Amino acid sequence: DRWSITDRLLAEAGLRFDRDHVVRKWVTAPRLAVSYMLAKDTKINAGVGLFYDRTNLLIITQPLAGERIDQFYASDGVTPLGSPVTTIFQPSTTPLRAPRFANWSAGVQRKLPWKVYGTLEYLQKRGRDIFNYSTPAPLIITPGQPPSTSTVIYQLNNAERDYYHSVRLTARKQFKGTYEVLGSYERSSATSNAVVNLNLDSLVFAQ
Repeated sequence: DRWSITDRLLAEAGLRFDRDHVVRKWVTAPRLAVSYMLAKDTKINAGVGLFYDRTNLLIITQPLAGERIDQFYASDGVTPLGSPVTTIFQPSTTPLRAPRFANWSAGVQRKLPWKVYGTLEYLQKRGRDIFNYSTPAPLIITPGQPPSTSTVIYQLNNAERDYYHSVRLTARKQFKGTYEVLGSYERSSATSNAVVNLNLDSLVFAQ
């Protein structure tokens, strides 16, 4: 819904409901945005919302892809180093939660000289309960030595956490008709505790 609270203040609110057969529960995602005309040539805006990621079936069905067996060899390429290593992906032993992201942003827009419009925006995203596979006993490979284990079990969980934030500066010049020139600079940063999507086809053996 949209409310024109005053001539200067505009608010928009929304509410979304989702459900799928993997998480097996309803999730509610509220959103709110406001825009305020601080002066004739200056506007500020802000927004906040909760978003749920769609279920990635490639991750959920990973345990159905079978097992992987790797045999490591010495530097001569002939002598086996220990027993073959079996990699197994298993489903979660506890009910899964829907991956969710809490996003918020704020910005200011101002009309500058020569009819140039400048915008400064900040955006932050925090992701929790993202689907990921992890193992309590990772495979350790030392050159010339047998692998540290003969079986590696990766289990599905909600352990992944993601964080992203950015600052963007934009300048836009409007000419006659629909012609315009736009320039933008953005600086961002992203961090995660699980940046590698492990699967049977990957050659990565560690988290």
